[in-house]
Amino acid sequence: MKVEKQVQWVTVGTFPHGMDIIFIEHELVEHDIPYVKLDETTVQVIPHLSQAMGGVRLQVAPNDVPRALAILGTAGVAIEDVDRGSPLLDVFDDKTSLLPFIGRIPLGWRFIIVFAGLATLIGGALYMAFVPDLSERLVKQDWCVSAIRSKGELTSVATVGSFRVVTTNCPERIRFWPGGMVEFPGMNTPEVSASWEIIDGRLRIYKADRLWEVYEGEYEVEVDDFKIRLISQSTTIKAGRDRTFENLFRGL
Repeated sequence: MKVEKQVQWVTVGTFPHGMDIIFIEHELVEHDIPYVKLDETTVQVIPHLSQAMGGVRLQVAPNDVPRALAILGTAGVAIEDVDRGSPLLDVFDDKTSLLPFIGRIPLGWRFIIVFAGLATLIGGALYMAFVPDLSERLVKQDWCVSAIRSKGELTSVATVGSFRVVTTNCPERIRFWPGGMVEFPGMNTPEVSASWEIIDGRLRIYKADRLWEVYEGEYEVEVDDFKIRLISQSTTIKAGRDRTFENLFRGL
């Protein structure tokens, strides 16, 4: 018969999976030997950690050890040293049992919670390590301007007097260069060249060669792989990803 865990239970065998104990359980019940199984839930949820945790531990009362070992021997199961268990799991139990709230949770669920928490932290750290920062997102591609508002008024965007590639898909562009230079559309003027830098997560535009009253300033930046929005005290710029060359290659 299976009973709840009590003090002084003795480990007589470990198994990779709970299913491996079904036959043994039947024999223990037939011989009226109470038993408990430890870490079965944990092994079921995270099976690849079974070996590191010591597998599912089968325990019986001390006075039932000889009979239980005889049953295991008859079934061809390798006999474990008494109280062998899993050193890794024993250390984990000792350390986490002192934690507030978590220490009161059964060991198997405690292991799952801590493992899931560590996996989340590691995953988040890896994501932050590889996700592009703001500067990388800005220079990753050209941006097709859809609207510019300066002092609340919609401006007329039209670059004139310079040689550049113009397409119907993207007639006016913003282009950030890795060296700290940026090009903005003109407003019935040649394109605007300026310098840019990121300070505390904000975009600073300075040293514009013209239209400085429109473009210069500090901007909040909203950007993803498809669109960008730049917002300063006087100017708001909306733009989308330049797909000119994507469309050209798609037609080949």
